[in-house]
Amino acid sequence: MSKKKPGKAGIPEDREITALKNEASKLGSELSAVRKKIMQNEAALKKRMSKKIELEDKLSDLLRSSYSSEKGALTRITRSASRKEAKLRAKLESLEKLDKIYEEKKARIIESKKRQAVLNKQLELLEKQAEIWGSYA
Repeated sequence: MSKKKPGKAGIPEDREITALKNEASKLGSELSAVRKKIMQNEAALKKRMSKKIELEDKLSDLLRSSYSSEKGALTRITRSASRKEAKLRAKLESLEKLDKIYEEKKARIIESKKRQAVLNKQLELLEKQAEIWGSYA
């Protein structure tokens, strides 16, 4: 007579635990991807910000020199800087959205781990109960 031990794949709790582990793994991968994307966006933003500062420095140099031939260049640089500033603002908003997604996914992973701990405790109790019932049989 072979007794079926608790913890085999056929028990619904085990399937749920496995599903939660898979979900936690998937969320961990997604979290890593989001972190990587955030770091890439931050690096790109820093590069663009340094370019903006450089352009602003050029702009201030042009304002000081006040040559009439440079007025057109000044206008173009101002427009360019404004466009780049708008793009940087959009990138910053994108980074903030990614950060929000990161925090949400992090919260989901923490909640999943909590559920998994509860399920593990329930499984322990069921195994103990099965041992007790097995001793009566």
